[in-house]
Amino acid sequence: MTGCLGSVDLNHEVAWLIADRVREINPNAALLAESTSDAAPDFTGEHWQGAMTYSNLTRPLWSWLAKDAPNVNFFGSPQPGPHRIDAEDFLATHQDLAAGFSWSVRQNNMNALNTHDTARAATVMIDPARTWGAVLTFCLPGVPVVFAGDEFGLEGFKGLAFVRETAESSVLVFVTREAADIVLDNSVLSDAQLEALLASPLHRSGTVTSAPAQPAGVEGVHLRADGISAGIWELPGTVIPAG
Repeated sequence: MTGCLGSVDLNHEVAWLIADRVREINPNAALLAESTSDAAPDFTGEHWQGAMTYSNLTRPLWSWLAKDAPNVNFFGSPQPGPHRIDAEDFLATHQDLAAGFSWSVRQNNMNALNTHDTARAATVMIDPARTWGAVLTFCLPGVPVVFAGDEFGLEGFKGLAFVRETAESSVLVFVTREAADIVLDNSVLSDAQLEALLASPLHRSGTVTSAPAQPAGVEGVHLRADGISAGIWELPGTVIPAG
């Protein structure tokens, strides 16, 4: 979307400048760019190699697998949450909008269930449809995208929780712009990590708290905030499988 303002469209010129400089530094670099509407006209494959875009997959996928989610912003549209379509309409929309990309660009497009700009697929989609959606993102042409926290099946449309993992230590980050709460259990974190999550965070702003989710023992930890807040906890490391 860069280089565009009103009737002025210098996207291709700006794209060439960026691409030339990036490839001067690293000829093997992959260069992707964001375009939230129909991205095909700006992605010829000569500069941007792939797109982070919603129109050809993410939007129709949400509509096909949607549940009632009136509080969710549906990609800037005025309607209350995603509208529902059937499988035939999903397929037709995907094929129509994907057809505008060359094959090389299409293979490099990001297949996103959701991103940092959207609600979580688990909040928008019927259960267990997010799993079906994930299957499509991995099997359709393109680059499958796992946004931080998707691997935990996290829900939400106003907050973010994710873990940065290493073998030595991990960091859990919880950020929200409104009142929010989340429960993390031992299907997500190890018992030692859950215990560490009950300790004082490395950083706290706003009203973030952590407490046992169950009265007896630490079977899960409840993170809660009453408004815009952020918290960071240091956790024990994650064992990395060999091979």
